[in-house]
Amino acid sequence: MLPPEAVQVIVDLALTAMLLGSMVGFICSRMLEKLLDLVLYRIQRRERIEAARTRDHSLVPPIK
Repeated sequence: MLPPEAVQVIVDLALTAMLLGSMVGFICSRMLEKLLDLVLYRIQRRERIEAARTRDHSLVPPIK
């Protein structure tokens, strides 16, 4: 049988590991979310640029 101090150390280590794992998971999920937002932004930007290149600019009234 383990002494109560050893059990307490094991419990503390387990709780610390769960806390650190949760923090790392949260940070990684936020980074993944930002990365996906960046990829989506780049795709939309490329589509807008391509649409502007193919647009007939002679139909747009001048700004005065």
